[in-house]
Amino acid sequence: MNKFMTLKQGSNWIICSILIFGMLASCNSPKSKAVQLDPIYQFDGSNKLDKSIPNIASDSYQIIVTLKDEDESTDFNYSASSPPMPFNIGGWALIKKSQEDFFLFNSENNQGTNLKLNKGTIHEIKIVANSQENKTYFSLDGNVFSVKPYFVKIKTFATLGKGYQERYWKGSLYACSVKNLSKNTVLLELTE
Repeated sequence: MNKFMTLKQGSNWIICSILIFGMLASCNSPKSKAVQLDPIYQFDGSNKLDKSIPNIASDSYQIIVTLKDEDESTDFNYSASSPPMPFNIGGWALIKKSQEDFFLFNSENNQGTNLKLNKGTIHEIKIVANSQENKTYFSLDGNVFSVKPYFVKIKTFATLGKGYQERYWKGSLYACSVKNLSKNTVLLELTE
């Protein structure tokens, strides 16, 4: 017999209170995240969004991009228009190497890390560049998957929907932010 079934009728409110409190606690936990269902920007393979980022010298920073890949490209050979590149933010660029394989790298030192993005799935990519530790942390959907032993200063531009040359991308942008971690200030925020 279930242990909850042995409680008296008058004790049912305790069970309800525990269940409701537990649901509220799980909804407010740091790991649960409300995802906006509608994209804030749709890229069709010919459009892009350009923004500027204030100069922060050698301060630590964080870049977060929430996106969904919808690109059907099959040409991943390097040319002026291929392969697709979802973004180039502050010198950090994401390049599509196959249907699910991507390479996230910095144009300053051409170093970075590989990651997999499932097409049609919303993913959050986070880069934390720590100048004090001389390290860069890479996270996908809240999980750190790579740490590199270098720090690269952030550049003062952001292009979404396109990378280098004419390498446009098809997909949806749900959020994008750049934060100066040394001064705890937001440098760029796209949420609507």
